[in-house]
Formats: sequence, structure tokens, C-alpha cells
Amino acid sequence: MKNLFIFLLIALISTYSIKLKDKSKIWIIAIVIPFFSLIVFGVIISIVKSAYFAGHEIGMSLIPAIISGIVIYFQIKKKIKSENIVKFPILLVIFIGISLIGSIAQYALETKNRIFIQEYSKNKDILKLDTNSTKNETNDKSQLLNLDFNGVSFSYLNGWKVETKVLQENLGFQVSCEKTGLSSDMISIVWLRGTNFSTIREMAENTIEGINEEMSAYNAKANKGNLYYCTFIGKDAVALDYTMTLFGEIIYGKIISFIMNGNTVVVTKQSDTKDKLNTNFKLIEKSFNLKKFTPR
Repeated sequence: MKNLFIFLLIALISTYSIKLKDKSKIWIIAIVIPFFSLIVFGVIISIVKSAYFAGHEIGMSLIPAIISGIVIYFQIKKKIKSENIVKFPILLVIFIGISLIGSIAQYALETKNRIFIQEYSKNKDILKLDTNSTKNETNDKSQLLNLDFNGVSFSYLNGWKVETKVLQENLGFQVSCEKTGLSSDMISIVWLRGTNFSTIREMAENTIEGINEEMSAYNAKANKGNLYYCTFIGKDAVALDYTMTLFGEIIYGKIISFIMNGNTVVVTKQSDTKDKLNTNFKLIEKSFNLKKFTPR
């Protein structure tokens, strides 16, 4: 609604400021003004926020820009018929008012959600500080659970939700382990029995494309970095870092692809800070094991 308000306002300003006598030039004005406004809007957003947000906002502004062009075309056409005298555009002003009210409501809702998430995170941190830090190792072990699914095994803390899925019978599998509540902590492990499906670089690239396909339903997109080589649980691996904004919260992610015991493995981790990507999944990573794949 915010983007629609901006472009309808541009259409209203254009209606009063542009004077034409040649009808053949109307369509040029109707295309140039929204297109130029779209570019300026994207540049401003990239300066104020980032190129990622600019791309997202431009994508959300395409339809409002088209609507703006249509409005400009018909308003200028009316103006030419009236010998460049503007008749007050009642409908346009009404729609501008509706889009303004919608923008305010949208901003209020997003602010409310953002404050809720911030307050929840703050309270969660306070609870962590209040927790007795003198718990001994025996009590810690009583909170551990173990997973063993189609050759993969690891330990995880009680309170994490685990889901398993067979992607392709006897060939592809997935395990997702997610911290319950409003936490963003999630780790997903996909493995294929064999090494002749795709390279580990292709597996990482395919994974980020799959994430973007899922996030398109929420008008979100992962802002990915470059692939780089690293070592993960003692294995040579290819990694890719990414960030995305979902429901007003910035999420940090890392995709790691490697070969282990004849299996092609892709690990995807997500959290609300970069540091947590390296700390909150240590238990799973330290205990992670994948049995050697023996072709039949």
C-alpha cells in the first residue's frame, strides 16, 4: 500500500504539472514518468538501506508503477480535452487517501510485530541470564536426545523439534531440527546416497535457489554471498552465506555442502545472529555421523 500511495501521488502531481497539446506524446509521458520514478525510488532505498532492500522494493513497486502510468495517461488526455485545465480528480484523490490509510495501517502492524519480536528476544535473554549457570554435566546430559535415521545420527537438546523426510526411496533423505518457540534457530541436513548426482558446489547453489522459491510466497528473498571453501566437521566443504528479512526480522543463514562416507551432504543453518550460526548448533555438529553408503 505504501508503494501504491507513492506512485498515485506522483500521478496526481504529474496531472497538474504537465502541459501537452500533442496527444501522440501522452503514452511517452505515461511510460517515462513511472519508469524514471521507479529508478529514483530504487536509488534512494539503496542509499538509505541496502541494494537488497532496493531490489525488493522495486519488485513490489512494479504494479503500482504500471497503475500510475495508466492514471497519468487518462488524466493528461482529459486535461488536453479541457485545453490544459485540470478538473479536480476526485476518484484519484479518494484512491490516494485509501492507499495512505492502508500504508499507515501496514506500518502500524509491522511496527507492532517488530516490537513484539524485540521484546520476546529481550525477555528470552533475561531468562537465560537468570538461569542457574552451575548445572553440572550430568543434568545437561539428561536433557539430550539422540536421532538415528537412515544412517545419519546426532544428539540434540530436549525442546528442539525434529522432522524426518524421505525425499527419494533409498536415495535421498532430509532431517530438520528446529528450536521451538519464536527462535529462528534451525538446521536442515539433506543427504544423497552417492556422489554422482551433482558436485558439492551445485548442491549449494541448488539449495539457495530452493530457499528463494519457498520464500517467494512471503515476498522475501535470500541475499546470498559468494561460494567459498572451508572445513566442516573435518571434511573439505563448499559454503555459502546468506541473509534475508522475514516478517521484519533479519535471518542469517549458511549452506555447507560436502562428501561424507560416500554420501553427498548439504547442511543449512539459520539463526537471528551470525554468532549463533557458529555456537547454537555445536552439539549437533560435534555428534554428527553419517554411515558409509554401500551401493547395492
